[in-house]
Amino acid sequence: MVRKLVSHFAPNYRLDVVELIPVNDTVVAAVDHRGIGRRSGVEVTTRYYNAYWIRQHKIVRLELYRERSEALQAVGLSGYACRRRGHDDLSVVTRDR
Repeated sequence: MVRKLVSHFAPNYRLDVVELIPVNDTVVAAVDHRGIGRRSGVEVTTRYYNAYWIRQHKIVRLELYRERSEALQAVGLSGYACRRRGHDDLSVVTRDR
């Protein structure tokens, strides 16, 4: 339903989840928002970090952030950084020093 609604207003708009970081009962998702200008034809991409709080297998809260550090802090990882490890697209959360 959401996809149909968005495609009506922005037919070339899409979301790409590029990273998922599970933290206890929360998940931080790095999401690229992509679209192509109707008149210009220029592709635009911006990244947001979504923080999801999950209870009993349902999303009960969602907050969007522009910065990874803000999203990690929101889910209780203040002072931590998330780095990619190897080519397997898995993230490792480590304490900043």
